[in-house]
Amino acid sequence: MPDLKIKIKDVVLKNPLIIASGTPTYGLSMVKKCIRSEAAAFVTKTLCYTEWLRKQPRPRWHIEHPEAIDDGGYFSLYSTERLNPTPPEEYVKKMKGYAQEAHDLCGATAVQTCAAVIVFGHKIIKRWLRQISGWMEAKGYHSLADFSGRSVSKIIAPSQIPGDVPYVSRIDPDACQKCLRCLEACPYEAISVVEKKLVVDPEKCDGCRLCVALCQQGAAEFNQK
Repeated sequence: MPDLKIKIKDVVLKNPLIIASGTPTYGLSMVKKCIRSEAAAFVTKTLCYTEWLRKQPRPRWHIEHPEAIDDGGYFSLYSTERLNPTPPEEYVKKMKGYAQEAHDLCGATAVQTCAAVIVFGHKIIKRWLRQISGWMEAKGYHSLADFSGRSVSKIIAPSQIPGDVPYVSRIDPDACQKCLRCLEACPYEAISVVEKKLVVDPEKCDGCRLCVALCQQGAAEFNQK
């Protein structure tokens, strides 16, 4: 089994995958998913005291070429996200129980991912780790150090982005193909299965429009509350 461990300064990580700061690292439910995903670390969504920076624009998600997601092709995720909507003092209290279990990394020269976790859910981490290990075995690499460094990877004011109009999603049961992508990706856990149908809880729905952007069948609808 290839050794995927890396070292950043004095910190040794079990693999090179870090979930970047964003919606997939916001809140307790997302933190639980980060821990279970087998990612080496994650960066919590940035805290701040400025009230307007804690209010998310609605809608804020759009995906170009969503059909490429299942085909392994290229797609683009566009979003205008602000910072953590929870006040710092409240967030610290909520997170205290996970301090010993989670690895938080506030910036590092490692592979960070956010968009893919948003689109595919936290399960993508385990898939990537299997693919990395398989590729290394096929190439005869025993550790990341064996090939590290061989490749090189090369508007309006944010305060003016509208976010006061409340929106909510709805899933048309007749058009829904039950692929469950929206359920797995929803960062607010607003989508659930009720009587074999996908249903959006309007009280939990943040109006971010991610489910609409992901749905290739056009089953997810988006309207003002």
